[in-house]
Amino acid sequence: MKITNGPALKCALAGFALGTGFAVLFTTFGVSLLDLSKGWARLFFYPGYLVGHHTFEIIGYSAAVSLACLTVGVVYSAIASAVAGVLELIRAVMRMPRVA
Repeated sequence: MKITNGPALKCALAGFALGTGFAVLFTTFGVSLLDLSKGWARLFFYPGYLVGHHTFEIIGYSAAVSLACLTVGVVYSAIASAVAGVLELIRAVMRMPRVA
């Protein structure tokens, strides 16, 4: 299998690394992703909050927080790759010759 869309893959990996990294950094300061107050953190980490909150009773606290951090990374990976794909599409359309 050959992946030809290099910029989208690079952006997806960067989005995953940044999203997961920020979520892990946030939790190392003692703030739980399962109990976020209102504000920027709730908006930024909402996917992790949603997954962690619903899986807490099933898999336990530590595993739910880990899953929440990974979920934030996956969501930001999808957002970054979608943005890169749209930008590549716009760039390709701009290069197309005009038909008169």
